[in-house]
Amino acid sequence: MYKAVVIGERDKILPFKALGMGLEYASSRKDLEMVMEKLAQDPAISLIIVSEDIVVKQPDIVSTFRERVRIPSVVLPTHLGSTGASARETGKMVKDAVGVDILGGGLY
Repeated sequence: MYKAVVIGERDKILPFKALGMGLEYASSRKDLEMVMEKLAQDPAISLIIVSEDIVVKQPDIVSTFRERVRIPSVVLPTHLGSTGASARETGKMVKDAVGVDILGGGLY
């Protein structure tokens, strides 16, 4: 069975467990890289969600990972609200997929 995994700081991603998603805790760049590499090796992983608060601390890490690995990875805000990192990452992903900035506005 395919599964989705959420990566981030424990107190910020715990609510995702109620939705049946797997959780992986990371609070530093090294932790995030190790977790993402581990998940890339698991054929059951179908989606990686990274909490926005950790991406703010690690700019471009998700984009770099996405270039090397075919597992869809998205950035989502937590219950604390958005900092804009998820919009920038989504804009990058759409532009890479489509080849044109269809969202406009230069979010990234």
